[in-house]
Amino acid sequence: VVILSGTFLLCLPVSSKTGNWTDPLTALFTATSSTCVTGLAVKDTYLYWSRFGQIVLLFLIQIGGLGFMSIFTIFSVFLKKKISLGERKILVQISGNMRYHGVVSMMKKIIFGTFLIEGLGALVLSFRFCREMPFGEGLFYSVFHSVSAFCNAGFDLMSQFSSETSFSSYSGDWLVNLTLMSLIITGGIGFLVWDDFENHRFNFRNYCLHSKLAVLSSAILLSFGFVFFLVSEWNASFSEMSVPEKILAAMFQSTTTRTAGFCTVPQNELSEAGKLFTSVFMFIGG
Repeated sequence: VVILSGTFLLCLPVSSKTGNWTDPLTALFTATSSTCVTGLAVKDTYLYWSRFGQIVLLFLIQIGGLGFMSIFTIFSVFLKKKISLGERKILVQISGNMRYHGVVSMMKKIIFGTFLIEGLGALVLSFRFCREMPFGEGLFYSVFHSVSAFCNAGFDLMSQFSSETSFSSYSGDWLVNLTLMSLIITGGIGFLVWDDFENHRFNFRNYCLHSKLAVLSSAILLSFGFVFFLVSEWNASFSEMSVPEKILAAMFQSTTTRTAGFCTVPQNELSEAGKLFTSVFMFIGG
């Protein structure tokens, strides 16, 4: 229903910059990709879709990233509707929780935490984007990319500034890179880890097994990926960068490859080893 609703809205003339109807296959593909947060696109998100169309994509990404049942919980709580046992069972499954007790409370924390982190990410990004474009447009860019990064969706509007891929024009920008990496990691690590962190802070021994595995494996993969990309791409796709830019690009490539879909280096310029390792990381992330 979400995908088909998005398809209908994206088909409307108001969703395209040309003011023409979009063919159903293009709209269906885009709605599916954004709801399932894959980041694949057959039309450039900035060049083809109007602001209305981009807002539709933003909502589809947010629903896909949070999960439909999380959105359902928001409305149920707002309308003071009682959550049934069957609905609680689904919430337990999607949140990764192990018990029914407190699952609705946990979902509230997940929703609040999501909007809080996305809001903070948008605020930091606005320091860059609101300086480079009109305030309203810069604010929308900040919100769009914060949500897209946190939900690991990979949709971006960066073709306004450059014909290069994704965030290639920001490959040396520490503020943008570190903000996006933080959002990607926080959004991708999972709700159960959030809950453990809230309850136990830095007392790692008290984390549940799932959280320990998630944190340790993420740290190992991020570190190993950073070293590998730095070595394999130093004289390849990073060859024209300064040393600090090479370090930043390796960090970003290691972070984004498993789930997010953004990039600061065109992926077709990677070395053969870099492309192969990127495929391995995408497989692990999937």
